[in-house]
Amino acid sequence: MANNNQYKLQSAERYLASITGKPHAKNNASQYWTTCKMCIDAYKEKLSASVLKKHKYLATKNLTGNYGNPLYANMNSTYVVEKQLTLLDVQTMYVNALHGKFDKKFIKELLDSTENYLVQDAKKKASEA
Repeated sequence: MANNNQYKLQSAERYLASITGKPHAKNNASQYWTTCKMCIDAYKEKLSASVLKKHKYLATKNLTGNYGNPLYANMNSTYVVEKQLTLLDVQTMYVNALHGKFDKKFIKELLDSTENYLVQDAKKKASEA
């Protein structure tokens, strides 16, 4: 397992170095689904622990799978757009997470944003029924 984590870290650092200073690194991260997904995966343990403490509605959702995981969808379609995160920002967060340095503000904001989206979506569906 350590070899796999070391490989992920080395790959992530190489990719970060390769995009640093490049024009496309300033593109909005919503265009880079895989980078956003990998960042969520690196934060998954911290996100799950926070969900159980503070986010009642989100705690009822499946956050482990790839298909239908609201964290992936919200990160890519809403959160990075609202926060105007770039590819470079998200890749840096990913590398930092692999080093064990987690951004608590990101965790809180992403979970709050996802919880809000799910609650609003449930209300909308209830009113349409």
